[in-house]
Amino acid sequence: MHDFIITPFESVNTGSAVFRLDATFDSINQEWSEASKILIDNILRQTTEYRSACELVYENQGKKLKSIICNKHTNPTLNSLAVFSAESIAAWKEQYDYVENKYYLTIPDLGICIGGMGGKKIPKGEDRLVIVFARSEIEYYKMFVQV
Repeated sequence: MHDFIITPFESVNTGSAVFRLDATFDSINQEWSEASKILIDNILRQTTEYRSACELVYENQGKKLKSIICNKHTNPTLNSLAVFSAESIAAWKEQYDYVENKYYLTIPDLGICIGGMGGKKIPKGEDRLVIVFARSEIEYYKMFVQV
Protein backbone atom coordinates (compact mmCIF):
# COMPACT_ATOMS: atom_id res chain seq x y z
CA MET A 1 0.00 0.00 0.00
CA HIS A 2 1.14 3.58 -0.67
CA ASP A 3 2.32 5.85 2.09
CA PHE A 4 -0.55 8.12 3.08
CA ILE A 5 0.60 11.71 3.53
CA ILE A 6 -0.87 13.73 6.39
CA THR A 7 -0.98 17.52 6.20
CA PRO A 8 -1.86 18.75 9.73
CA PHE A 9 -5.34 20.28 10.02
CA GLU A 10 -5.80 20.03 6.24
CA SER A 11 -5.87 16.61 4.60
CA VAL A 12 -4.82 13.02 4.07
CA ASN A 13 -3.46 12.15 0.63
CA THR A 14 -3.91 8.44 -0.14
CA GLY A 15 -2.08 8.56 -3.45
CA SER A 16 -5.34 8.18 -5.35
CA ALA A 17 -7.53 10.59 -3.36
CA VAL A 18 -7.08 13.65 -1.16
CA PHE A 19 -9.55 13.88 1.71
CA ARG A 20 -9.77 17.42 3.09
CA LEU A 21 -10.83 18.15 6.64
CA ASP A 22 -13.88 20.42 6.88
CA ALA A 23 -15.16 19.12 3.50
CA THR A 24 -18.81 18.10 3.46
CA PHE A 25 -20.18 14.59 3.04
CA ASP A 26 -21.84 15.70 -0.20
CA SER A 27 -18.67 17.22 -1.66
CA ILE A 28 -16.61 14.09 -0.90
CA ASN A 29 -19.30 11.88 -2.44
CA GLN A 30 -19.57 14.13 -5.48
CA GLU A 31 -15.81 13.98 -6.06
CA TRP A 32 -15.14 10.34 -5.13
CA SER A 33 -18.57 8.65 -5.53
CA GLU A 34 -20.38 6.77 -2.77
CA ALA A 35 -18.29 5.04 -0.09
CA SER A 36 -18.20 1.27 0.26
CA LYS A 37 -19.73 1.47 3.74
CA ILE A 38 -21.52 4.26 5.62
CA LEU A 39 -22.56 4.23 9.29
CA ILE A 40 -24.86 6.85 10.80
CA ASP A 41 -24.70 7.29 14.58
CA ASN A 42 -27.69 9.32 15.74
CA ILE A 43 -26.53 9.34 19.37
CA LEU A 44 -23.12 10.87 18.63
CA ARG A 45 -24.62 12.83 15.74
CA GLN A 46 -21.95 11.75 13.29
CA THR A 47 -21.59 9.83 10.04
CA THR A 48 -18.64 7.55 9.27
CA GLU A 49 -17.62 6.52 5.75
CA TYR A 50 -15.14 3.77 4.93
CA ARG A 51 -12.94 4.59 1.92
CA SER A 52 -9.36 3.94 0.80
CA ALA A 53 -8.38 2.17 4.06
CA CYS A 54 -9.60 5.22 6.01
CA GLU A 55 -12.60 6.09 8.11
CA LEU A 56 -13.95 9.56 7.39
CA VAL A 57 -15.91 10.92 10.36
CA TYR A 58 -18.35 13.78 9.75
CA GLU A 59 -20.14 15.83 12.40
CA ASN A 60 -23.88 16.52 12.36
CA GLN A 61 -24.79 13.83 9.84
CA GLY A 62 -22.34 14.83 7.14
CA LYS A 63 -22.07 18.59 7.40
CA LYS A 64 -18.30 18.69 7.95
CA LEU A 65 -15.41 16.18 7.91
CA LYS A 66 -13.94 16.41 11.41
CA SER A 67 -11.47 13.50 11.45
CA ILE A 68 -9.83 10.85 9.30
CA ILE A 69 -8.70 7.57 10.85
CA CYS A 70 -5.89 5.68 9.11
CA ASN A 71 -4.76 2.20 10.15
CA LYS A 72 -1.22 0.86 10.25
CA HIS A 73 -1.49 -0.61 6.75
CA THR A 74 -1.65 2.88 5.23
CA ASN A 75 1.95 3.66 6.29
CA PRO A 76 1.01 7.23 7.27
CA THR A 77 3.68 9.94 7.14
CA LEU A 78 3.69 13.47 8.49
CA ASN A 79 6.41 15.98 7.60
CA SER A 80 8.14 13.08 5.76
CA LEU A 81 8.36 11.08 9.01
CA ALA A 82 6.68 7.70 9.54
CA VAL A 83 3.89 8.27 12.08
CA PHE A 84 4.37 4.95 13.88
CA SER A 85 8.17 5.17 14.09
CA ALA A 86 9.56 5.37 17.64
CA GLU A 87 12.11 7.92 16.38
CA SER A 88 9.41 10.16 14.88
CA ILE A 89 7.33 10.02 18.05
CA ALA A 90 10.36 10.80 20.23
CA ALA A 91 11.25 13.79 18.02
CA TRP A 92 7.69 15.14 18.13
CA LYS A 93 7.55 14.73 21.92
CA GLU A 94 10.71 16.84 22.22
CA GLN A 95 9.38 19.51 19.86
CA TYR A 96 5.66 19.77 20.76
CA ASP A 97 3.34 19.66 23.75
CA TYR A 98 1.46 16.38 23.96
CA VAL A 99 -1.09 14.47 26.04
CA GLU A 100 -0.83 10.71 26.46
CA ASN A 101 -2.03 7.70 28.35
CA LYS A 102 -0.96 4.09 27.90
CA TYR A 103 -3.07 3.67 24.75
CA TYR A 104 -3.12 7.05 22.97
CA LEU A 105 -0.84 9.99 22.25
CA THR A 106 -2.33 13.31 21.11
CA ILE A 107 -0.07 16.00 19.67
CA PRO A 108 -2.44 18.98 19.35
CA ASP A 109 -0.07 21.17 17.30
CA LEU A 110 0.16 18.43 14.65
CA GLY A 111 -3.54 17.58 14.67
CA ILE A 112 -2.98 13.88 15.31
CA CYS A 113 -3.90 11.27 17.89
CA ILE A 114 -1.93 8.01 17.66
CA GLY A 115 -3.55 4.90 19.11
CA GLY A 116 -2.45 1.36 19.80
CA MET A 117 1.13 2.11 20.77
CA GLY A 118 0.59 0.45 24.16
CA GLY A 119 -0.43 -3.07 25.07
CA LYS A 120 -4.09 -2.82 24.11
CA LYS A 121 -5.01 -3.56 20.50
CA ILE A 122 -7.11 -0.76 19.02
CA PRO A 123 -9.50 -1.35 17.30
CA LYS A 124 -10.13 -5.10 17.38
CA GLY A 125 -7.27 -6.69 15.49
CA GLU A 126 -5.58 -3.47 14.40
CA ASP A 127 -2.70 -2.59 16.64
CA ARG A 128 -2.05 0.94 15.44
CA LEU A 129 -4.04 3.84 14.06
CA VAL A 130 -3.70 7.56 13.63
CA ILE A 131 -6.59 10.00 13.87
CA VAL A 132 -6.03 13.16 11.84
CA PHE A 133 -8.36 15.84 13.17
CA ALA A 134 -9.61 19.31 12.25
CA ARG A 135 -8.42 22.32 14.23
CA SER A 136 -11.92 22.58 15.75
CA GLU A 137 -11.37 19.16 17.41
CA ILE A 138 -8.18 19.97 19.37
CA GLU A 139 -9.86 20.23 22.78
CA TYR A 140 -11.87 17.06 22.15
CA TYR A 141 -8.75 14.99 21.44
CA LYS A 142 -6.88 16.44 24.42
CA MET A 143 -9.78 15.33 26.62
CA PHE A 144 -10.15 12.01 24.73
CA VAL A 145 -6.72 10.89 25.96
CA GLN A 146 -7.36 12.03 29.54
CA VAL A 147 -10.63 10.13 29.98
